[in-house]
Amino acid sequence: MDEKEIQVRVEEILRKRDRGEKLTPREETILAYAHYAAREQRMVFAVPRSADVGTDAGETKR
Repeated sequence: MDEKEIQVRVEEILRKRDRGEKLTPREETILAYAHYAAREQRMVFAVPRSADVGTDAGETKR
């Protein structure tokens, strides 16, 4: 399965769960791995402390 197919399958499983239907062990596994993969792929941005020290939104450093 490629990423798009996985996304579609996860959406189908979530709709099934929202309807109150029991999920199969395979569907539970798919959701668990999809959650893990999404968490691992999130982006983290590092901002140097000096970039925002002493400034408020819209103000410039002096």
